[in-house]
Amino acid sequence: MAKEHDETSRILEKISPRDKEVILLAAIFFWEKYMRRRISSKDFVLKVPEVDLNDPISVLRAGFELNDQANSDIDGNAAIAISALILENPKRDELIPHLPDTEVKYICSDLDEMFENQEFCAQCKSWTYYDS
Repeated sequence: MAKEHDETSRILEKISPRDKEVILLAAIFFWEKYMRRRISSKDFVLKVPEVDLNDPISVLRAGFELNDQANSDIDGNAAIAISALILENPKRDELIPHLPDTEVKYICSDLDEMFENQEFCAQCKSWTYYDS
């Protein structure tokens, strides 16, 4: 057990402070993105599209559309909204001192693009990163 702890400590020491902040920023971003799903809001109502139950493609399209509605961002732009929340947080300088504001915005934007791309690929294979 002590040997494993020493190895983990050495790995953490090798990570630069900036990279540790990027890892923390990514965790905060993805958690907040998940919490901002439209399905989480009290007034959320799905708009069910017309479906031809005899056409499997129509059923799949409807399923994807319903999933997209539920998982879309409440305000429509997670990267801007989440980076603003992070930058305005009173503990921002304490938690993320090595990343300038412009870099925080850029990282959030990149994370959002990567997630949406991967989510689209996952949906094409009929699964999602949002749910297990």
